[in-house]
Amino acid sequence: MEPLYGFVILLLAILTVSLFAYSRRGAVYAAFSCLGMAILAVVLYFGALFISDGAELTAGISTLLAPIAGALIVFTTSYGIRNDNE
Repeated sequence: MEPLYGFVILLLAILTVSLFAYSRRGAVYAAFSCLGMAILAVVLYFGALFISDGAELTAGISTLLAPIAGALIVFTTSYGIRNDNE
């Protein structure tokens, strides 16, 4: 697989999770989640590249854990609507 295709797949996954975060919590939360997933993807890439002694395919696949982690965080957070009637 070409590195450009992997980057495009990662970018689409991050944008999809960020759009879902936007629909649940708003623009600020979506921007921070996009930034956080991008930083996590870079850290995972270089960490996996170091651990696997330069296996770029392993490092590239491990970057897909960033949108998965972001999606889990977005799915498990609330909508942010406070109910003060209780």
